[in-house]
Amino acid sequence: MISRSVDGLRSIALAISIVTGAALHAEEQPTYLPAEISKMVEPIFPAKAERSGIYKGKVKVLISINAAGHVSDYMITAASHEAFIDPVEGVIEQWVFSPALYNGVPVNSIKPIDMAFESSGLGFVTQGTSAITAHFIDLLEDSLKVDLIAKASELDHLPKPLKIVEPKIYADIPEDDRSGVMVFEFFIDKEGRIRLPSLAESEGDDRLAQAALEALSQWRFEPPIVDGEPTAVYIRQKFDFGTATQGGEEP
Repeated sequence: MISRSVDGLRSIALAISIVTGAALHAEEQPTYLPAEISKMVEPIFPAKAERSGIYKGKVKVLISINAAGHVSDYMITAASHEAFIDPVEGVIEQWVFSPALYNGVPVNSIKPIDMAFESSGLGFVTQGTSAITAHFIDLLEDSLKVDLIAKASELDHLPKPLKIVEPKIYADIPEDDRSGVMVFEFFIDKEGRIRLPSLAESEGDDRLAQAALEALSQWRFEPPIVDGEPTAVYIRQKFDFGTATQGGEEP
């Protein structure tokens, strides 16, 4: 059986945004190299901002990068002014990255990037492997005017799940490896879809983590609501693998 719990935003240890999960022997020292930008199309400073007498701005974005180095998803989480959002959305899917490497193997990853606009140019600050949790800790300290992500505690009510898919435990996972606890963090967007799911904590086999990630990506919810309006929300989700069925059936 799989037990689940949903928690709101809270400070946690460093969150690595790849599904690795396997317990490592003490003598093994895994190496992780974050994704880096290799090709970038710069957003244009918005004329709307200049007409309003605004000559500086900031946008915070989380980018999901696949193992081929392409942008698979992204979420703009905050901005100093709404005028800076459209220029970023207009170019970000054209960016190309050298993918993150885990023990030399390309892996999916999530990269937080701060974009600092000035009418004379554009600057970047990246946050390395800290991913979603560190991004939100930094966001709380930043106090940007346009906050596009709500905390669970700010919702009018928790969104009702419309579709929950249980992880499938496949036959190639030995019985002794079929238990463990994983915590994922992700967003529910305005349409109730799961966005940017990533592994935050793991005690178990990496194949269980992958099964949980595949299931979680298919979940759907009613749109999160704050003051009667749809919004996106940050969530942490626990998967507790206990006794599971055989041969790839849902547990």
